[in-house]
Amino acid sequence: ISQGIGIPEKQREKLCYPAQLADILGDSCTIKNCSLRGSNVTNKGFRPYMKQKCYAQALDFKPDVVIILLGANDGNPRNWVYKEDFERDYNAIIDSFASLDSKPEIILGIPLPCFRVDDPKSIDGNILRKEVTPIIEKIAKKRKLRTIDFYSLFIDKQTLLPDCVHPNVQGAKLMAEFKKADNLAESVLYHARLRSMEKDTALTRESVRKTADNAVKSQAELLVAAGISVNIDGDAMISTDHKSLAFSIKQLLVNCAKYCRGCKIQIDISDRCLTLTDDGRGIPSHELPCIFNRSFVGSAGRKAGGGTGMGLYLVKETCERLGIEVSAQSEPDRFTRFIFKFP
Repeated sequence: ISQGIGIPEKQREKLCYPAQLADILGDSCTIKNCSLRGSNVTNKGFRPYMKQKCYAQALDFKPDVVIILLGANDGNPRNWVYKEDFERDYNAIIDSFASLDSKPEIILGIPLPCFRVDDPKSIDGNILRKEVTPIIEKIAKKRKLRTIDFYSLFIDKQTLLPDCVHPNVQGAKLMAEFKKADNLAESVLYHARLRSMEKDTALTRESVRKTADNAVKSQAELLVAAGISVNIDGDAMISTDHKSLAFSIKQLLVNCAKYCRGCKIQIDISDRCLTLTDDGRGIPSHELPCIFNRSFVGSAGRKAGGGTGMGLYLVKETCERLGIEVSAQSEPDRFTRFIFKFP
């Protein structure tokens, strides 16, 4: 799938999913496609990924972020006879990346649907969806890893999988531009940028209100779907990297959409401060000191599922590199307030 088997051979390198994702993320990071056609998770299967050169190349790359999109070929009945090994071997792949010095964020791809069934020589869509995918989802939940749900993206778009398995050019583009993954792509980019932010930042003197307004507009679809209204008061002109500030505001808006559906958000801006307050469920007092810690997932995230503890960590790290002090206040069942103090 990641190699672009559903795409004409001469176009695969430039139009496969990883290549199109690289175009979206731009020059601020480098994407390496370490996939191999027909590879599977289990070490006893037909083409075990951990025994391939591309696996060693992926580890040698020392990535900041890893997207693992494996499991489809384990849905082949020839490979699924080793289903008892699947969870163990999938975790072994994750462990190998988690132990790297680069400490990458690991994201699991939920396999695309397969529209073939009852073919003993090919991937079986029923095995893939009903047996393979639940194990991947279980691993993601247990390890608190973020996921990209490619199944839901393609279940009503069979025409983009002309051979019933592999996406064509339009399908690969859809994967790269997946609306739910828009914020994911941006957080991936900022995760990678943290190490070189000092030389990547572009300081400009601009309106904070304009930056906040653009952040809200970029998440309008998500906020409307969650029944959230946003009001902005005040303004200030400051010199900072406004793209990074907008990224931080977006992360807070996304969290509200996940955990505070139907709430109201008030953004207040003064000369040296921006506050973002919601009237949602609030954060338990014993969790508040931990919310900016890497990989911390609070009770709301555990209950809703899909939380990784990376969003607020990236906000904190990004702001610190800009000299912006960020803090939080909250009272359960009353409000949560994030405070940005500008230098």
